[in-house]
Amino acid sequence: MDLCAGGGVIPFLLSQRTKGRIIGIEIQSEVCALARRGTVLNHLEDRVTFLCADAKDSDALIGRGSCDVVTCNPPYFTVDAARDMKLNRHLAVARHELLITLADVLEISARLLKPGGKLALVHRPERLVELISGMRAQGIEPKRMQWVHPHRQKPANMVLVEGTKGGKPGLTVLKPIVVYDAAGQYTEDVRQKQ
Repeated sequence: MDLCAGGGVIPFLLSQRTKGRIIGIEIQSEVCALARRGTVLNHLEDRVTFLCADAKDSDALIGRGSCDVVTCNPPYFTVDAARDMKLNRHLAVARHELLITLADVLEISARLLKPGGKLALVHRPERLVELISGMRAQGIEPKRMQWVHPHRQKPANMVLVEGTKGGKPGLTVLKPIVVYDAAGQYTEDVRQKQ
């Protein structure tokens, strides 16, 4: 299950790594329509499904405790941090917590996951403490973390966190990912993950 699926990038990438069934849920109908079109263009109709619905209703739609894995690239910015929301409505909803908050995502994930199920999130470093404490409050133990740096000399601008529902304490911090080399090209690490 991919919450806040947007145009479907994560489900499409996951479809290359698993034979399992993948469901994406996206609240914006126009964006969900694009994801559904991508499913057809990529001939994935039998494995990838997009629901145009509010993620807050996802356990009612697919069943509580029904997911082995939940992924999410949630809105990063709180409404308070959104002083200059000059974006179009679709981008504003995708980037700012207008319709769903980090706390909502974690609560929904806990309801969807089977015991031992995995949650994988990408978020901003400045919200890491909130993310980890929120995961633990929902019974999802952070197990792996990886910083993402745009350039080797720059601070991380993203963090990847994986947790296990009902997992035992113990966090492994993986080698950081650096996205661009000095010439502005993707690094070998990024090219290998594509």
